[in-house]
Amino acid sequence: MTHKDIAIHEANAGRRLHTIEEHAWAPMLIEGTRHPGFWIIPIVDDESGAWTSYWMRLDAGAKSLFHTHASTELLFVMDGIYTDQDGTDFSPRQAVTYPAGTSHWSHSREGCTVLVVTNAESTL
Repeated sequence: MTHKDIAIHEANAGRRLHTIEEHAWAPMLIEGTRHPGFWIIPIVDDESGAWTSYWMRLDAGAKSLFHTHASTELLFVMDGIYTDQDGTDFSPRQAVTYPAGTSHWSHSREGCTVLVVTNAESTL
């Protein structure tokens, strides 16, 4: 999956508008292992390598693999309910951060879409 798989509209001064295209969702992998029911669309990487961003979609009932964050991760819930392993629900317009070294799994009973900003891929 590359950034060319999402609709990008160039505007003034290099500004880009990224639109989620249904056909662009690709299976989410961590260290080559598929996260069942998790999907991803890359958005943009910082030119200096400080961060990367992507849309992540969880199907209804999807549960992630237990994983560890290699760097701080920010999740912004766009729609649906994102639930952490301790049962805490995060609703639309809420953001949650996980510091580097955090290990957990997450799920969504009804499905959700979240924006993810991080510096490094998680590990299993």
